This record gives sequence, structure tokens and C-alpha cells, in this order.
Amino acid sequence: MTKELELFVTLWPEFPHYKRFASDERIAGVRMNSVLFNSDRYRHMSSEDILRKAVKDADGTRVYLDIKGRQLRVRKVVPNDNHLEIIINHDIEADLPAVALFKGGNDPARLAEIVDKRKLIFDAGPQWKVKPGESLAIRDPSLKVHGTIPGYEQETIKKALSAGVKDFMLSFVEQESDIEEFRKYVGKEGEVVAKIESLGGLSYVRNNYKPLPNTSLMTARGDLFVMVEKPHEIVKAARDIVNADPNAIAASRILLSVTNEPVPSCSDFSDMEFLLNAGYKRMMLCDGLCMEEEPLDRAVNIVESFARDRGYELVKKLSTPQPATPLQTPNPQPQTPPVKTGFLGKIFG
Repeated sequence: MTKELELFVTLWPEFPHYKRFASDERIAGVRMNSVLFNSDRYRHMSSEDILRKAVKDADGTRVYLDIKGRQLRVRKVVPNDNHLEIIINHDIEADLPAVALFKGGNDPARLAEIVDKRKLIFDAGPQWKVKPGESLAIRDPSLKVHGTIPGYEQETIKKALSAGVKDFMLSFVEQESDIEEFRKYVGKEGEVVAKIESLGGLSYVRNNYKPLPNTSLMTARGDLFVMVEKPHEIVKAARDIVNADPNAIAASRILLSVTNEPVPSCSDFSDMEFLLNAGYKRMMLCDGLCMEEEPLDRAVNIVESFARDRGYELVKKLSTPQPATPLQTPNPQPQTPPVKTGFLGKIFG
């Protein structure tokens, strides 16, 4: 009997290829990263218009808005020629000095001072320019992050609900109360995906997690790989999360080799095999892979072929239909069918 596999993609409504993949019958859901609301590239549209466009062009496919909860984000870079100073989105405390990691863990800096709990002053590093909207990770166990949902994200949630978005993801979940508080803003109707991407989140999964209605976990390997104490511990972490929640989503660091190469690496195939064997039936491709049409096209074709040969079928999960109005006519069929291009369509078709 054919088994079901859900594939999620990370897209933005302004991407030229958004509609093609959002409406593709092989895509179970679309993740929107709320960070892009702060991007200068997309400020010619209001956030309300962007959200409405996301729902409309998805043709019924579930749209998930990823809300940054406890995740540390740069809100402002303070001009300084000698060292880096930034304002972040949460009040924090930590023993100093401490190492902060930028650029997905690849660019370290030494945090020397915390002023008024939100202004961070560094006396060494990072190597590359830091911009508003970037995330940073502080791995020191003394770190305390105060607050769960920043005020600007609360406003984004209100706009999303008004636009018809019902499903959400929440970053850096570390306790059940994080989810309970989040439900006060997003309601009980849609799915909440609790992203596990810190040691606190792993502790919650291993020691205190219990299933909640319309709620699932995510193994958010982008940040989780950076936060585990030793890199190889990501393997046990991934197993522990799906064992706690068989409906968990494995996300990020999947098929990254096809971002620049036409044929995936051997390790990418081994990684997908591991995820299936561990019990994952839901997978999500990350921002970097999904930004351009051609790499995403390759990745979707590869996942489809890989899954089919193992007895899986990619399935779509539709959002709850809304009543039609004179300005909103239902369109249950995707306007743009899946297209398999080039020799990759022959290899992975």
C-alpha cells in the first residue's frame, strides 16, 4: 500500500515562482518566513496585501506563517566604525563574555556587554556585515530570553488571520506554555507547528512534551544543528523529536547540494533515507533552496522520485475553504501544472 509523504516549501508571494509551486499537487504546504516583512526588497507592498496574495495564489494549499518567538533577531544595527553594536528583539541576560553566532553559525563574534538588556556590544568579530532581520545564536547555557511573542509579531498575526491564514509555525519553543500563549493570538482552529531548535526545546521534548490538539513538532535543523553541544548530537535529537511526535516535520539542511549543482550529493540521499527510516513523514525545504525556481524544481522532482521508489506518494493538504464572495471565486484546480524541465526530469521523473 502506498504511504503518504508531505513536502513543504519555503516561499514568498513576491517570488516569480510562488504560484507555480504553491499550487503544485506535490506540495503539502507553504511556509512564509515573517522576517521578510522587514526586507527593503518587498516594502512596495503592504503586509496585508502580501498575506492576501499568499493565500489567493496558493489555490487552497495550506499557508503557514512562521512567527519568530524566542528566536533572537537583529532589529537595528547601531552605526559604529570600531565594533558591532546591535539592538535585538528580546530582553536577554547572559554571563559575559559570550560567543554569538551569525550567518547560520558560520560567523562568530564575542559579546562583551549587554546594555539595557537589548543592546549588544561586541569587541571581536563578526567577519561579515550584520543586517536587520538576521538571527543570532548564543549557545552559552547562562542565556535567558525574556518574553515569547514580540509585539510586532503579534500585529503580524492579526493581519495574517484577517487575510485568511490559519496555520502557523512558532520558533524556539521551549515549553508548553509557549504554545499555550501562542494559541491566544492565533486561535484553536489551525495547526501550530512548534519548532524545536534549542537545547531548551530538546529538554522539553525529552522530559515534558505531551501531544496537544492541532499541534505538531518540527525538527528545525537549521538552528538546532548550531545549538546542540556537539554536532553529531543532531542525529539523536532528530530521532527523539519524531519519537515524541510521529507527525513531526523534518526541516532545513535537506538537499542543499542542488542549490548549486544539478545532481544531489551522496550524503543528501543518505540524509533523506535516515529521515524516512527515523519515522518522518513530513519534510520541509529551507529558504536558501527555495528562493530560485530552478533549484527548487530540481529538489521537488528528486524528493518525488526518491519517495516513490520507497513506496511513498507526495500528497497535498488543503486549507479549510472559505465562503465565496463576489470578490473571491473558488479555484480548486492549480492554474499552473507541475513542470519537469531539462534532463533532470528524465533522471528524476
